[in-house]
Amino acid sequence: MLIWLIFRDIKVNIECKKSPNAEIYCQLHRTNILKQQTQTFLPGELKGATLNRYTDEDGNSYQIMLKTKKGNILFGMSDGSIRSKQEKVNQINNFIEDSNITLLNVEKDDTVQFFWDLISCGYIVAISLWVMLLVMIQFIRERLTSILNQMNKPPKKALLSLEEKPQE
Repeated sequence: MLIWLIFRDIKVNIECKKSPNAEIYCQLHRTNILKQQTQTFLPGELKGATLNRYTDEDGNSYQIMLKTKKGNILFGMSDGSIRSKQEKVNQINNFIEDSNITLLNVEKDDTVQFFWDLISCGYIVAISLWVMLLVMIQFIRERLTSILNQMNKPPKKALLSLEEKPQE
């Protein structure tokens, strides 16, 4: 889960402009804990967006996919409502189809969800470390008890010599 958090997108943003001759220029910005990256689309490369359903551990969920000439690109899949995701898909598709819309800026900000996931992960790690500490303490306690018991026993030679002495 921690590895997933490190590489998970915290913010995703697509910015597009239409030139006077209706060519569309777009940049997709992604931010995670490690880096910020920008992907530039060639004019006409972005074809639209769709809302795809997929099955996760909790059942069905939805993700926004950007349709390009080269294939689909994941825009985001946080816990937002299906309505807000559909609105983002509609914004992108309306921009592509309507020549009167010249600017597009759609952002998906998962900062709050990211911090909740980080807190959950920290809680799980803390509990795991606590359990490991308790197991180690129990192991050390048993080992020390065993050592102390052996120290309190008389050596075997002493026992043998006591047994060999005749009683008077």
